[in-house]
Amino acid sequence: MYKGDKRPFCLEEEQWVKKGLDLHQHFVNQFSPKAKFDKIYEQCENATQLHDYLDSDSQTYIRCIIQHDGCHEAKCMPVSKIEGCSVIHISGRSKIGRTFNGDEVVVELIDKNNTSDNKTGKVIGVLKRNRFADINHPVFVCTVDDTGSYLLRPMCKTVPKIKIQTNKIQADGNNATFTLYDYDMRKRVLRKAKDFHVTPKESKFVYLVVMITWNERFPYPLGAIIKILPWGNTITNGIRILNMQFDVPSVYSKKVVKQMKRLETLEGFDEPGLQKQQNRRNCAHLDAFTIDPPNAKDLDDALSLELVEGGYRVGVHISDVSEYVTKDSPCDIEAKERSCTFHPEIKRARHMLPEPLSVQKCSLLAGKIRLAVSVFYIFGSNGQLKTFNLISYEIAKTIIQSRRQFTYKEAQNILSRDLSDCDVDKIENDMTILRHNCAKNA
Repeated sequence: MYKGDKRPFCLEEEQWVKKGLDLHQHFVNQFSPKAKFDKIYEQCENATQLHDYLDSDSQTYIRCIIQHDGCHEAKCMPVSKIEGCSVIHISGRSKIGRTFNGDEVVVELIDKNNTSDNKTGKVIGVLKRNRFADINHPVFVCTVDDTGSYLLRPMCKTVPKIKIQTNKIQADGNNATFTLYDYDMRKRVLRKAKDFHVTPKESKFVYLVVMITWNERFPYPLGAIIKILPWGNTITNGIRILNMQFDVPSVYSKKVVKQMKRLETLEGFDEPGLQKQQNRRNCAHLDAFTIDPPNAKDLDDALSLELVEGGYRVGVHISDVSEYVTKDSPCDIEAKERSCTFHPEIKRARHMLPEPLSVQKCSLLAGKIRLAVSVFYIFGSNGQLKTFNLISYEIAKTIIQSRRQFTYKEAQNILSRDLSDCDVDKIENDMTILRHNCAKNA
């Protein structure tokens, strides 16, 4: 009985899922069908010919983006607006073809004389890959298919089942024998490691499966198991699987690391140097504060309030990351790929920006001088927003110094207290005033 790999997921496995494997073409050619099976997918792989189809009959052949609704249903949205044809429905694996979600495809209308908007068609070829544009042999996180056959089901519902390569055919009602392969990166081949038995009633695993080939004569892609991992039977294991499935990266590129080392040498990761502070409005005297989840370290926004003649001036301060992350720099490119910071309830966060920036240099930590972009609003004592020359706000590059870091619960407790409470300090009083002003404008 195979007991599974109990060690933590390694970075190598994350890279497999993100970038796929590089397999030698000679190795891949070994998996071509030996017998002359009928073609299941009648698709054109010649881009020039696909464009000829589009040019020859624009009413029949339409350039679309395909969206999979599971393995056997898809919708295709025309790239250009076509009257009476907002979506083309495709049903059946053979008509969907060897496509992945988001691919740019050429669709042939089956019922072009249908005057309703509910049109059907079939994919005749892929113009441009989206998800696996530069990956010939992607790696998927899979589970055993319910049928109990030698099909594994990717956790991503838009990817078809994968028939796995195995050297030993044995299966009964409760047991299956699979083959595990090792990846020889130097020779770019897979080598059989061992056969193993899985009893679904006793254990559950997830499998990393590399797609070797997807021949036009095979209904499913052919793949091989390259890793067996414990099922998400604990929160920690579950988060690890989700991180891998949804490509939540744990490390930064070498270029980003190099950029951070250069910043550390020039200025360090604490407060900004004097040169960075030049040509900025010094607002460090303001009683700014942050409100974030407990144990948060990446504090990217703060609030402040000060008395002015006839009312209050409210400041909204956003950490000025652009001072350290320039357009198209390694950090900027990686941030675009990550898109957001992932905050699980347990385990540490996986940040969009590297930690030296997100939790140190650009984090609005209490007592630390930080660079910000600030927006100021003036409210009258009646809570109404004031305008000056038709402008109701002011934007400035600033220097701020947060005084307090509140949690959401602490902030709510303060807002629930009486303004006359003698223990309310200035910042807590400011927070309550802000709330009352918001209530007046609700």
